[in-house]
Amino acid sequence: MEKRRRAKQNEAEPAAAAPRGGSKRKRGAAPAHVNLVDDPANAEPVFTFPSAKAPDAITCLRGDRLRLEDGEFLNDNLINLYLKNKMHNQLASVVSVHVFSTFFFTKMLEAEAFPGSFDAKKAYAKVKRWTKNVDVFDQDLLFVPVNEHLHWSLAVVVNPGKKPSRRTPRAPKPKPKKGDVIEIDSDSDGDGDEADATPDPSEPYILAMDSLRSHDKGRIAEYLRAFLKCAWADRHASRDLDGRFEAETMPVFAPDLPKQRNSFDCGVYVLKFFDLLFDKPLPARAADDDMTFGDRFSKKLFKREDVKAKREKLLHFFDLEWETVSYTHLTL
Repeated sequence: MEKRRRAKQNEAEPAAAAPRGGSKRKRGAAPAHVNLVDDPANAEPVFTFPSAKAPDAITCLRGDRLRLEDGEFLNDNLINLYLKNKMHNQLASVVSVHVFSTFFFTKMLEAEAFPGSFDAKKAYAKVKRWTKNVDVFDQDLLFVPVNEHLHWSLAVVVNPGKKPSRRTPRAPKPKPKKGDVIEIDSDSDGDGDEADATPDPSEPYILAMDSLRSHDKGRIAEYLRAFLKCAWADRHASRDLDGRFEAETMPVFAPDLPKQRNSFDCGVYVLKFFDLLFDKPLPARAADDDMTFGDRFSKKLFKREDVKAKREKLLHFFDLEWETVSYTHLTL
């Protein structure tokens, strides 16, 4: 009865009312929506992680728990909760990583004049303070959750501060721009199942980890390179770029990954993708053994049952936090 009531309720609502954090709705897919407007109790705060005094604390709401039920979309709070828990439970640093909030890329997008064109300096100014206490170029990996068009994906910048050994083969074609507005050509990925060529593990590059292959990986990568260029100029003004942060020297790859088969699990896939790389040693080229990130991925790494189990584990953690209203040491 409850599912039918919610289905009728959602059919009467405009598409714009769908919560941030869902996947693109496919024809025939059952609606999945937690309505915080009709039930004000769902907006009630239930716990703060890791503590109320933490500068980057996450305040979780009663409605967030409903979004952990099978068939519902994960939102910013839940994804940030998972990522922050993993960072807090990291016992030893295998590699140096920085995990951006889900709001980082969204904040940068506010500098878009229109889709595919944004002001790089304006975008950097919006997020500059978010990295004031960390030098992103000292990190091995930068994790960037991306939410667009009711869909989640994960971008990972590998070796962001490393000087590329390859040089740009030719001067890039001039792009029409006004001031610092960058024009981005649309990236056409198509619906093919083939993964991109695997990257050189010793070079800088970007991984686009998308369970639907629906986000424009070229555009996302270009915006991240623009952020890195501005951050480099801000922190290392006396040092030349040396060919850094160009498409030719920091290419983007879409690795072979399990594909989402429904309209609501994209957020959980982002958590699974994050686990594939977080706190794992970087691949390295040694003698004839060329190990790349691509060697770690395949379409059969996990199944729908594993995605459902991940959702249930986060739900269990959420309930423990709610019950104790304090930081627990459960590792997600």
